[in-house]
Amino acid sequence: MTSGAAPLSPEEPTSTHAPAQPHNDPDTDNSADIERAEIEAAEADEARRDAEEFEKRSARAAPWKAKLMGKRLVKDGSQQASDPTFTIADLPSNHRVSGYGKGEWADDDEYRLSIYLDERDVVVELCFG
Repeated sequence: MTSGAAPLSPEEPTSTHAPAQPHNDPDTDNSADIERAEIEAAEADEARRDAEEFEKRSARAAPWKAKLMGKRLVKDGSQQASDPTFTIADLPSNHRVSGYGKGEWADDDEYRLSIYLDERDVVVELCFG
């Protein structure tokens, strides 16, 4: 007994659903662009925060720069009359001094005055952090 339906030809689909097509429409598939924009926005925010922090620390260091830049650190109490100097006692309690050729510090304390000296123990840079 036959059902009376014509047999399917090889050209006819066996399903009523259309085959899935890859989604390549550049106008609607922008998830990569959105992700890239979010990453760029986060990086811009981080750079802005870093710049603000740098400005804040620079402003805090300005009086110390005016007081110490170009002066020589005297460790043993000796100084020449024409040589502008300072001693450790002139520094705030929260400070550190790096001599010429010394390595950098890995820690960061935004309230610590960091002083960098050249080979003659003259202040060449200072900052908070």
